[in-house]
Amino acid sequence: MAEKKITDKHKLACYLLYEEFKRPQQKIANLFEVSQPTVSAAIKEARYMIALKETQKQLEEVRQELRERLPLETNAARLLPDSKNIIDI
Repeated sequence: MAEKKITDKHKLACYLLYEEFKRPQQKIANLFEVSQPTVSAAIKEARYMIALKETQKQLEEVRQELRERLPLETNAARLLPDSKNIIDI
C-alpha cells in the first residue's frame, strides 16, 4: 500500500510538533498516518524551506539596500563594460 503524500503545510506542522512542541517523531507519524522515516524527511525538508525563506528575506533586504545606495545609472555604468570593448572582443 502506498503511503500518504505529505503536503508542505504538513511538513511545517511536523517540524513545529517536533522542534517546538517536543513530540516524538513516531507520535507525529501516527497523527499524520505516515511512517516515522517520512516524518523525519518532512522535518528535514521543513528546515530547508525555512532556511530558504530566511535567505530570500535577506536577499531582498540587501537588494533594497543596494537600490537605495546606488542609483541605477551608476550601477549600469559600473557593471557593464564599455560597448566599444564589447565590439572589440
